[in-house]
Amino acid sequence: VVNTSTGVVEYNVNMAAAMIAAVPTLIVYILAGRYFVRGLMAGAVKG
Repeated sequence: VVNTSTGVVEYNVNMAAAMIAAVPTLIVYILAGRYFVRGLMAGAVKG
């Protein structure tokens, strides 16, 4: 997003928004990753 009054890209604001969006997803993946893989393997067993 470019500031329309100055025409300057504020990378610090963009990176802060990216971190705010990414960190909760990574935390959920790390904490629940083992259960996710376990569920995939249990569903993949035939018979």
